[in-house]
Amino acid sequence: MARTVKKPKTKEEKTKAGRPTDYTAELATEICDAISQSDKGLIRLCEANPHWPDRSTILRWLELHKEFCDQYTHARENQAHFLVDQTIEIADDSSQDELLDKDGNPYFNKEYARRSELRVKARQWAAERLAPKKYGTKIMQLEGGEKPVEVNVSDARSRLIDKLTKIAATASDTGSDKPTDG
Repeated sequence: MARTVKKPKTKEEKTKAGRPTDYTAELATEICDAISQSDKGLIRLCEANPHWPDRSTILRWLELHKEFCDQYTHARENQAHFLVDQTIEIADDSSQDELLDKDGNPYFNKEYARRSELRVKARQWAAERLAPKKYGTKIMQLEGGEKPVEVNVSDARSRLIDKLTKIAATASDTGSDKPTDG
């Protein structure tokens, strides 16, 4: 029985097919530039860019390369600004608010309004987490110049809305437009 001898692989044959794992400053910059100009998460961006490493490799690079970690942090903050800009565009877009039924009569498109609201809220949530100092709902206030006190703006807003609702209900019960003490 004849034995076949395998030829040694050339350098090109030895290179792996698939995603890169070696860190380069150029690829790091490309990744961060894409993040800062997108509303997509890292998983989707990696899927859309097959020449990038996978998500786990990028996360490992954050631990291993301080300059990349700094650049990535800045890119995520810029992404928060991008998301906030999108919320304004989404909220201002009324192009699908009114549709026509089969008889040609206009009606309010509740589904589009709900979807727009969801898109705005999702972007607000992400922006709050990506840039909490700028877009977060909590404010740190110094008490007496020394101790920081955390104020949750969402709670305060809810209490204010509740109080205004009660005032409006009281005014409508009495038939007066002027709020009563209470």
